Amino acid sequence: MEKRNVHIDSGIKGDRSIEGIFEKGFFWDVDPSRVFLKKNAGFIIDRILRWSNVPGALDRLEEIYPVGMIKRRAKAHRDIRSNEVFDILSSRYNIPKKDFLYYRSF
Repeated sequence: MEKRNVHIDSGIKGDRSIEGIFEKGFFWDVDPSRVFLKKNAGFIIDRILRWSNVPGALDRLEEIYPVGMIKRRAKAHRDIRSNEVFDILSSRYNIPKKDFLYYRSF
């Protein structure tokens, strides 16, 4: 897939769909032409965070959204339950594991 730089700035008017921006496998259950980078930012970030262990997923996300926004979503994410994903996110964003909503150490 060709790499497109698409940075979301809150001052940008209009919106664009994720079609051709993310791998289809991340959004297998939705029509990518109906998911928009600004309007559906939370949904998009949450979906990619769940798949943080896929090489390049977070790199692509960071090309589009500010890291601060990604970190806030990661800490409050309700669907991340994998210790592997917690390890990746903790390391990459310098977030203590105890700060994730559903992190449990065993």
